[in-house]
Amino acid sequence: MLALSRRIALVLTGGLLAASAARAATPQTVSAADFEAAIARLEQRDPQDPQALNARLQYAGFLIDSTTDAKGGDCHARLDAAQAQLDAVVARHAALVLLPLGPAQLQGGAYNIHAARADCDSANRSEELNKALDAARGAARAYRDALDYQSAAIMQFNIAATLHALGDSDAAITALQTVIATDREFGFQDDAQDNIRTLQHWQGGVESDAHVAELMKDFPPVRTAEFKFAWAESDAVMDIAASETNLTGSDIVQSSGQIALQRTVRHDHLGWAVSYDTSAKAHLDLGRWPADPDLLLQRFSAYLLILAVLETPDYRVNPTGDFDAVKNPDKFSAALSAEVAGAFGAAGPVDGTNAGTSKGLAQDLRTVLKPGFVEAITAQKHALETATWAGAKLEQGAWYQMQAPLLLPGLVLGQYFLVTHDIAFSYARQVACAHDDAAKSCAEIVVHATPEPKDMARAHVEMSSLFHMPDFDALHYWSSINLRLVVKPDTLEPTVSDMRKSWYVAVDGGPKTDPVISSERVVTTTTYH
Repeated sequence: MLALSRRIALVLTGGLLAASAARAATPQTVSAADFEAAIARLEQRDPQDPQALNARLQYAGFLIDSTTDAKGGDCHARLDAAQAQLDAVVARHAALVLLPLGPAQLQGGAYNIHAARADCDSANRSEELNKALDAARGAARAYRDALDYQSAAIMQFNIAATLHALGDSDAAITALQTVIATDREFGFQDDAQDNIRTLQHWQGGVESDAHVAELMKDFPPVRTAEFKFAWAESDAVMDIAASETNLTGSDIVQSSGQIALQRTVRHDHLGWAVSYDTSAKAHLDLGRWPADPDLLLQRFSAYLLILAVLETPDYRVNPTGDFDAVKNPDKFSAALSAEVAGAFGAAGPVDGTNAGTSKGLAQDLRTVLKPGFVEAITAQKHALETATWAGAKLEQGAWYQMQAPLLLPGLVLGQYFLVTHDIAFSYARQVACAHDDAAKSCAEIVVHATPEPKDMARAHVEMSSLFHMPDFDALHYWSSINLRLVVKPDTLEPTVSDMRKSWYVAVDGGPKTDPVISSERVVTTTTYH
């Protein structure tokens, strides 16, 4: 079991990046009582608070770690307790909507538990290893879908190691070769060296450092990508697919929308002009809401969905690639308000509402869809997709840190808030620019962003004051932003933008006891003629 235990588990934590490496040991000063006290405190207000969910995931990881020193019944008791923590997270449903790594962490936790049970229960070893194998396969897919490629590779290794522990050597070798291929794709050189050594051991080959080094000679050197702004005049089709996911009561409701726009880029003496054909119509599906829905949440979800596919103003870019300005923002704001109101009415998300509701919606649209908001959201989108990367030279697999003001997700009706975010980003791999391209001439960049605590505290006070809350502690807000971006490094022309946001908003003593638990995903694919 040496090979299996070497990578037996991943971090179970709420951090966006922490799960990218093999699980670190929990500090010895932390006890089970500390976790239980923290969970009780966090759940006293709301069991679905993302901090409470993360605390349970961390506690499960702590309990699994502790089984290495436990034997017999104590081992089973600790693993039962860890399973109870995961079961509690699953029962909340919020983890599947809020936490970017939630599904992967739950699958990874299941793998860890079954693999540990196989060690402490020899009578059921084979059964537990097969359950661990199923969980590892699910976790590998989920981590990859969540843009955590390092953890996906570790889980792929766990698949191979579990197959080897089950005695299926051929399948284990094939699975490990797949892991090494993943190491090549993402530039995981240290992992590749370990995995090649393990492969040699399983195949009865030479495991010496010299031989492994010889086998590593054909491994790609550390790749770098240099990004420069060099747009050319172009015509393209921009396909936008948006989805809004909400937890209402115990129901997860997903709405979707699509639109295809003609996009043109033209050069002039002032820089570059980006424009869109506004004649295209959006296709909307507001999903299956419960018989007695939260009408306010339903209206807001429909509003966000429609805005996601229609918010494409013409704008200008200066010669260096930075955002300049939206063209005729007042005219676009008025047109967008009319488009959103018309699409909202056509979608009919709240049948039976009265004229007062429609009047209130119209007022909301006039308030939020003002030129300042249109400028802010367009500038942010261009910065994340293009301007930020101009002149950058990134090493594959390295994580870089920066701070930048971003709009808080989920707070764009009536008011919006720019808050400094802590941003981690990485050049992940070389990919094809389009599905039918044979060459991998584009670069994939992964971005994770969360509000910077001090600036979020300032915004929290501002939000509480704006919404007339005398008790600043009554408002609870949490959010995360994750982006997968595919661009042409030589020109910084985007081909895929996969933006994922999630947010939690709750007010103590508010008119509704249910918090807002929502996520949004907008995938924009640009095909150049």
